[in-house]
Amino acid sequence: MHLSPFYLMQIAVVTPKSVDRPGKTCFAPTTPRRWVEDRVLELTYTSWDLEPFAEEAGRYHPPFRWDEQRRFLLRCELDAAFFHLYLPSDANGDWERPDGERSDDHWAHLKRGFAKPRDAVGYIMDTFPITKRRDEECANGDYRTKRTILEMYDAMAEAIRQGTSYQTRLDPPPAHPACQHSKNTLGILAFGSLIHDPGAELEQKIALRIKTKTPFAVEYARFSGKTRGGAPTLVPWQDGSPVSAEILILEDGVSKEEATNILWRRETRKIGSGETYKEGTTATSVLVREFKDDLCVGTVLYTDFPLAGKISTPLANELAERAIRSVATAQAGMDGIGYLMDAINCGIETPLTQEFRREILRQTNTGSLEEALAQQKRGVHSHQS
Repeated sequence: MHLSPFYLMQIAVVTPKSVDRPGKTCFAPTTPRRWVEDRVLELTYTSWDLEPFAEEAGRYHPPFRWDEQRRFLLRCELDAAFFHLYLPSDANGDWERPDGERSDDHWAHLKRGFAKPRDAVGYIMDTFPITKRRDEECANGDYRTKRTILEMYDAMAEAIRQGTSYQTRLDPPPAHPACQHSKNTLGILAFGSLIHDPGAELEQKIALRIKTKTPFAVEYARFSGKTRGGAPTLVPWQDGSPVSAEILILEDGVSKEEATNILWRRETRKIGSGETYKEGTTATSVLVREFKDDLCVGTVLYTDFPLAGKISTPLANELAERAIRSVATAQAGMDGIGYLMDAINCGIETPLTQEFRREILRQTNTGSLEEALAQQKRGVHSHQS
């Protein structure tokens, strides 16, 4: 918010033009931007928690394993590359005027201070005394970081001189799939109350949570009768939309059969009963389904219902009516207004979400879902008294 052009002009940052320029031969066959992005991604994307960051970069795969030696080399390659981008040299290693350098005085002063760009690189590396001291203490006087960066800088300069590509020291190369964690074996897709209320059996089996989107459309297209008092709930529905979800990664050793049984017992409110899943045929049967095309998880289980158990045409006014009525009939904490609130808090947004919410407020003449729920609860308590 406070980064004015005055500050920006003082920051040692390369221009967008320089990182998008395809003609810088040492980065071929890609642009400097992509070359840098591969290395930054491997250094940064080392946890499943950062999956959204990777997706923003257009990368859809598991995170990278943490390897100290690789990380050192990746950082050194980035430093060497930025020295070339920020202090560019020609094919002979002499100064090439940097992009955006408009002042002849500045340009002349730079060349008087350092005969060649490489001299400036060596000087800059000597301005990091803590790094230098730590390196020399650990490697018998060898300033390893400076030496490695200069070696890579020289290799890039030679590539520029010969018009060839720089050959990385890293094997496999940066951001290679072989450096990634393997896919998680088994997970359960949560896109409703399962996110915050997985139940005692499932809770103890969860090793990790990965934020994601449902691979299918979802909508408030089912009325849940037993525990939720007929409240609308989220189910796969062709006229909905993909929504925010989480994949609950299960511990190693949990079989698909065990996970299926646990998920089914949770959805049918039979936790702890030991009953096993059998595919039902009635309209209210809970069906356990799976998909295998997730980029980070081998097999993902989720629940669905027969088409006969879903609402043929979900309408906001009817959803609101059912949600309001459910406060009086649902088990404690299982009503439709609270369910909608929890879904919204989880970032779940279907085509009907906002209209559904507005209808509840209109029908209860309140200003928020919290107020609507409190009003309905007061009505229930008053009636019971």
